[in-house]
Amino acid sequence: MERLESRRLELESRVGDLRRAVDREIGWAPKAKTWVLPMVAFASGVALATWLVARRRG
Repeated sequence: MERLESRRLELESRVGDLRRAVDREIGWAPKAKTWVLPMVAFASGVALATWLVARRRG
């Protein structure tokens, strides 16, 4: 359970970093927590697709 909590805190930190980076580059970033899930889902999908393509080629 402790590992899950540390992973959750790490994810929250990374999403916060991502939000600040988007705000810096674009000038705005969604502030509502409802935007976090779609952003994480999209990023996870892209990472999974990249991993699958690399695995097929290798």
